[in-house]
This record gives sequence, C-alpha cells and structure tokens, in this order.
Amino acid sequence: MYLEVFRPASGIQSRGRFGLKKCQAAKANLQGQILKQTDEARNEDSAGGNRAAFDKQIRSVINELIYLETRNGEFIAGQRAIARAEFEAMERCGRNVSRIQKSYAPAGATAWETYS
Repeated sequence: MYLEVFRPASGIQSRGRFGLKKCQAAKANLQGQILKQTDEARNEDSAGGNRAAFDKQIRSVINELIYLETRNGEFIAGQRAIARAEFEAMERCGRNVSRIQKSYAPAGATAWETYS
C-alpha cells in the first residue's frame, strides 16, 4: 500500500495537480502511521529483545521510501525543466510573430491623416 503513494504514476504523471495533492496528503498520513506503528512495535519488542532485527527491517523500508521520494523529486525536476523549455519556446514564437507582423503589416495612419 505505501509504495503506491510514492510512485510517480500515482499522482505526478497521470492525475495532475489534484492527484498529486491527494498523494501528498496520503503520504503525510502514512508518515504519521509509520512513526506511530514503529513506536508501538519498539515498545512491544523491547521486552522480546529482538531489536536489532526489527531496526534492520524498519531501516530497509525507510530506505526504500527515501529512494522513491528521491526518484519522484528527480522526475518532477525533469518535468519542470521540460515545461520551462516549452514555455520559453512559446514566448520566442510569440515575439517572432510580433516581429513578422510589424514587418508585413501596413503602417498605421498618422494622426494628421485621420483628422483630415
């Protein structure tokens, strides 16, 4: 379940901004659950004495989540760079169209011509 929250396709790629907000909220909720359950498990485990194995297992899960979060950050940075490049290309096209229009459009009438 927790892996779905961290997968880029779950909100970043396919669902846009609203899906991303939903995934971020689920991730925040999941982080709270992880902390709570980890504390509960440590309290239960402290009597059993198998703390090293438990810590290793938790660390493995947390490392996987960190990896997925890092990968999502890289994916978002790439998408932002693509969007920025597209925006800049559109701005250049708009400026070029304006220049072309000024070059080929007939000159506007002067103020004296409009009043005579």
